[in-house]
Amino acid sequence: MSYQQTNGNIPNKPSFTRMVEFVRDFTRISQKRYRLFPIVVGGLSVSIYTRNEYSTFDVDMVYPSYNLADKILGEMGFIKEGRHWYSEELEIAVEIPDDVLAGDTKRIIKLNLSDKKDDCIYVIGIEDLLIDRINALAHWKSKEDGEWAERIYQAYKEQIDKDYFIAKARENRIEEQVEYLLLNNDLQKYLI
Repeated sequence: MSYQQTNGNIPNKPSFTRMVEFVRDFTRISQKRYRLFPIVVGGLSVSIYTRNEYSTFDVDMVYPSYNLADKILGEMGFIKEGRHWYSEELEIAVEIPDDVLAGDTKRIIKLNLSDKKDDCIYVIGIEDLLIDRINALAHWKSKEDGEWAERIYQAYKEQIDKDYFIAKARENRIEEQVEYLLLNNDLQKYLI
């Protein structure tokens, strides 16, 4: 039985919706069987925080067991290719870049998709996502990541725990960029 046969018309929906609903379904299975949940990181987390202004082509999730993820993904019809799993039916690639979140697990956001108890996904916290994107700007000279960090910061600056944000910036040796962002509300100096 295909994923579409068991999950309605997910393959016919827009890419962002397919990815979010896939993560929701993976989360449901994982929590029911193993009491574990994936944490959305990477591009899909940027898409979520920017309300789909950012486009991504894959799903990056931190998950505590690579083997259990492989089992669930296989049952969902995904084929393993290198470090990714791919579903032709859903046109989704999935990567599990790590089994431990590089940020604070207490800052993970539970995003409810409806009123149903199990209709949710978990997303990296805003400060940790910003640290990830500013790291890419500072250490890999990724201007695109810097621009998205700036946009996300501007949208969520009132919700950011500045003490935590600065402490994480020090740990990652990007305090100069973060202090500039906090002071100037942009990263233009680093985007030239």
